[in-house]
Amino acid sequence: MGTNGIPVGPIRRPFSASIPLIMMLVMILLLMLTRGRAGADSGDILWRFTAQSPFQSSPAVGTDGTVYAASDNGWLYWIGGEEEKLFEVFISGMLTQPSPAVGSDGTVYMGSSNGRFYGFDAGGNLLLELALGSGEISTPALGDDGRIYVGASDGRLYAVEEETFLWSFPTAGRLSSPAIGREGDIYVGSEDGYLYAVRPDGTERWRQETGGRVSSPALDRAGNIYVGSGNGTLYAFADDGEMLWGFPAGGAVASPAVGADRAVYVGTDGGLFYAVDMDTGDERWRVSAGGAILNVPAVDSAGNLYFGDAQGNLHSVDSAGNSRWDKAIPAGESAPVIASDGTLYVGGTDGVLYAVETGATGPADSAWPMFGHDARHTNQADRTDQADDGDGTDSDDGTDDDDADNETDNDADDETGPVADAGEDFTAEEGDRVTLSGSGSPEEEITTYQWRQTDGSTVTLEDSDTARAYFNAPDLDHEEEITLAFELTVTGKGGRTDTDSVIVTVEENDPMCFIKSLNRFSILP
Repeated sequence: MGTNGIPVGPIRRPFSASIPLIMMLVMILLLMLTRGRAGADSGDILWRFTAQSPFQSSPAVGTDGTVYAASDNGWLYWIGGEEEKLFEVFISGMLTQPSPAVGSDGTVYMGSSNGRFYGFDAGGNLLLELALGSGEISTPALGDDGRIYVGASDGRLYAVEEETFLWSFPTAGRLSSPAIGREGDIYVGSEDGYLYAVRPDGTERWRQETGGRVSSPALDRAGNIYVGSGNGTLYAFADDGEMLWGFPAGGAVASPAVGADRAVYVGTDGGLFYAVDMDTGDERWRVSAGGAILNVPAVDSAGNLYFGDAQGNLHSVDSAGNSRWDKAIPAGESAPVIASDGTLYVGGTDGVLYAVETGATGPADSAWPMFGHDARHTNQADRTDQADDGDGTDSDDGTDDDDADNETDNDADDETGPVADAGEDFTAEEGDRVTLSGSGSPEEEITTYQWRQTDGSTVTLEDSDTARAYFNAPDLDHEEEITLAFELTVTGKGGRTDTDSVIVTVEENDPMCFIKSLNRFSILP
């Protein structure tokens, strides 16, 4: 169905009109259950899907595992299981930049190069077609309230709800993909050199000039915004518009991703890939890719990173910048995405969509681990009752409104939410095998556990997605003691989360100290 009197344009070609929908779904499920990942090593190509044109946009992955990919010649593909094409829909003659996004109800949204914005159901049937300005329409940001925000090459940010145009916000340059913050404000970068914060009613909250075109934003759980600029700088801004720091990267900076280790990761058109400290803006490390990095990196659950270069290679490095592997996969501008099962998907300029083994269990448990925030490309920041400010504290400005909201949320949590219990603070000795125990959390209310380190000398956590995690206490190097801080996040059946923290004090190994020996053998719950 079209709007504004415009005839419906997309052409849908079904995978097989003769197979009933229920049979097709059964086939997809069987294919997904029998995927050939057993024995695959990280970097192995699991399967390839070949189209007739390059994939420069980023693929999206629905909650059912269906992969959605748009090729440069205007076709949007539904791919299920191992390279099984379900549907293909022709949208326009060119789709080089916009990427598909998948709503919570399974609706697939896609911008085009002809100024139109489309929505399709899971069967490839057209649900929505809106004419929005002119030129190319960006990857959308999908709000929990049903609102959708898109940027356009005519310099306007558009807000729509269902088939209704709500408002547009003007800038002086082509816009990036927008992002929705925790409080509902929309952040968008423009080629006019400004990062804009726009209220949900379409009015400007603030703008900050960077001196070059501004990338798609990434946000952390404290509400801070990270963008790359064409002036060669990676910027961090607070949610009130204050510039926190600027990191000189020596080349036009792409859109960043945020890791669980308090690092911001980003590449440049000069071929350098950086890890930048989230708190200070200082460089942690850099690696050279050998070609321009034009895509957004992806971070997996083990902290490993994936990014492509313009020379036709896909790279993987660990969280310290050490190379894991390089594959001849011409990712170009296609940002890799990591699905919930750990499979990485990326489009190639050779017209092939690649499914790659990562060896991980999924994306990183971080605020923004890939392009579009998640594999569905919702471009929406984490919306929890209380979000980590990034320094181990909870966000609360002390206002009556916030207190009232927190009281309401906590009441709801008391009734239906899980309760995290990381245990009491305790002491260990250097070299000890240390156990972090969340066993005090009521198991009947919890579906997932996730431990992470929030402060102190970095240690390697083992079994961090279980009730009990382990690490080896570091050597003190002549210090009398150090403290390590850890946080446990639990998720309940209804999707609610709760967190608790624990401090571990690591002391010198003194076998003659009787009291310390007793502490080492304290009984865990």
